[in-house]
Amino acid sequence: MVVLGSSSTSLSNIQCQIADQLGLKLEGETLIERAACLCQRLANAKRILLALDEVSEELDLEAIGIYIRAENRGCKVVLTSEKDVICSQMGAQKKIQVKPLTKEEAWHLFKEMAGDSVDAPDIRSIAEQVVTECLGLPLALRAIGRVLKNKSNFVWTEVLKRLRVYNRKLEFSGRAEMFADQETWKKERAGPHLRLSYDSLEDEETKSLFLLCCLYPACRDIHIEELVRCGMGLRIFKDINGLEEARNRVQLLVDQLKSYCL
Repeated sequence: MVVLGSSSTSLSNIQCQIADQLGLKLEGETLIERAACLCQRLANAKRILLALDEVSEELDLEAIGIYIRAENRGCKVVLTSEKDVICSQMGAQKKIQVKPLTKEEAWHLFKEMAGDSVDAPDIRSIAEQVVTECLGLPLALRAIGRVLKNKSNFVWTEVLKRLRVYNRKLEFSGRAEMFADQETWKKERAGPHLRLSYDSLEDEETKSLFLLCCLYPACRDIHIEELVRCGMGLRIFKDINGLEEARNRVQLLVDQLKSYCL
């Protein structure tokens, strides 16, 4: 099971995420009571692999209900973090540094996202340069590949120019240490790729829905009905007649976001 462990996620929320995937109803109202309930369920499992994703600060696993002890061999924990020190603080037994994709891996992923158009005579050279500017980052390759799928030579050229300008800006500004903190660096690095995804959206309604979804915490499920109510309250939708039409409009917009964005 995969659980989000970012700084915006509380220990109680992590407990709920784990319990939901186990089909477990947590008993008790306090963190300690719920941890005991969760611990008992994990201890009785024969084999569970728990992945804590995007861990940005040290987590107290026992406070959550995760006990990594010799007698609890059935539960294994994998965590991902941008900070090596967090892995050390949480007692990671083995560390694996995830490096950028190789040139061949990057091209394969990008082509999977952008489609066979990358092999067109007037596109191939530009596509190879775009892949180079993505710096082997899967997030960038996926996002920009989707944006450029079936686009014209002009669009490919403009995207390449924007990537080059932004990468030169990062080089000039310096490495992560030059920014105020790691979160700022992460946002700066992801900025152009997210912006290109946003700019590729076809109309203002879809862009407004994209921004509305960005207001939700990363660990929060967003339901269609909730987006309908918020969208109508914020007057995102134009020329609609009734709730059912708004619901259909939101579903179409969500499908578009899935196609174009991350």
